[in-house]
Amino acid sequence: MKAKHVILYLLLAIVSSSCIREEALNAEADILSCILPGVAMTTSPIINNNSITIFVGPGTDISELTPEFTLTPGATINPLSGTERNFQYSTRIYCYSCRWCLEENVYHIRYRHGTCHEL
Repeated sequence: MKAKHVILYLLLAIVSSSCIREEALNAEADILSCILPGVAMTTSPIINNNSITIFVGPGTDISELTPEFTLTPGATINPLSGTERNFQYSTRIYCYSCRWCLEENVYHIRYRHGTCHEL
């Protein structure tokens, strides 16, 4: 009887400790959101693993945009959020990293006039 209780307690301890693991603190750096102060976006940006597509209204001047990003805690971005950049002729690259990441990652940011339904 005593052996059954010991075995039961051991099994419970093994099951409860093996199923629950704390995730590493910010194991990934991500861009969570993006806004364009003073510019009307036609729809929410599409944010994927390594790209962001931002939709602006027809006729919007994309040669002097200052996108602002919300990042995961501990993450950094280069160039800094709010830096003015010219998106007129090509996709722009933003590098992001965090204290716990082993390498720097890259986001490709592009702008499109119109909405995602027009693609």
